[in-house]
Amino acid sequence: MKARIAIFCTLISISILAGVLCFPFKNPSTKIYDCFLFFNELEMLDIRFAELYDQVDHFVLVESTETFQGNPKPLIFAENKERFGPYLDKIIHVTINEHYETTDPWQREYYQRNQIMRGLKDCNKHDIIIVSDADEILKQSKIKELAPNLEKNQILSCQQKMYLFYLDRPTRYLWNGSMVTTYGQLQRTKPYALRKMRNLKKSKLKRFSIRKAQSLKDMGWHFNSL
Repeated sequence: MKARIAIFCTLISISILAGVLCFPFKNPSTKIYDCFLFFNELEMLDIRFAELYDQVDHFVLVESTETFQGNPKPLIFAENKERFGPYLDKIIHVTINEHYETTDPWQREYYQRNQIMRGLKDCNKHDIIIVSDADEILKQSKIKELAPNLEKNQILSCQQKMYLFYLDRPTRYLWNGSMVTTYGQLQRTKPYALRKMRNLKKSKLKRFSIRKAQSLKDMGWHFNSL
C-alpha cells in the first residue's frame, strides 16, 4: 500500500506543476474549504492533504464516536494527528461526541454530514465549500475551475475517475461524488441535501430549489474499497 501511495504522490507532483497558475478567477478574499466525513481512511488523508494543501484554505474533517450503525468507535484521526503534522495548520477537526438517537443508519449519516457546518463558522457567504467523502479527492489543477463556474451556478457536481481496490487500478466508470457550492447556498441547502443532488436529477434539484447546476468533467478520483 505504501509503495502505491508513493507512486500516486509522484503523479500528484505532476498535477501540482500543471496547476501553477491556479485561481485566475478567485477573489483574493474568497476562501476554499475542503470538507469530508472521516471513518478510518488514513491513507486517503495522505493523498488528499498532499494534493490539496497548497490549493485550499482549510480542510474540515468530521469524525464521530459512532458509526453510521450507531456502534461506538475511536477517534482515529485524533489518535494519529502526529502523522499529519505538516498539514495540521489547515485542518479543522470536528468531533461528534453526542449520541444521535435513531435506528436508521442513513439518518445518522445525514446528521453526521450536516455537522460539517460546525467547521464553517468563520465563513463568509462567498467562500467556496467542497463536500466529499474521504475517498473522493479533487485534482489540485482543477480547483481553478470552481470559482468561475460558481458565478453561473448554485451547485457543482464533480465527475471523478473511479478506482477499485488499488490505487493503480482505474475502472472505466465515472463517479459523481464531490459537490461544490458557496457557503451562502450551503446555509440554505445543508451538506446532506447537497450530497443527495450529486447526480443532478431534476426531481432532486426541484425539491431543494436549485435552478442552476452543472457537472464538471475529469475533476479528480474516487478510490473505492481500497
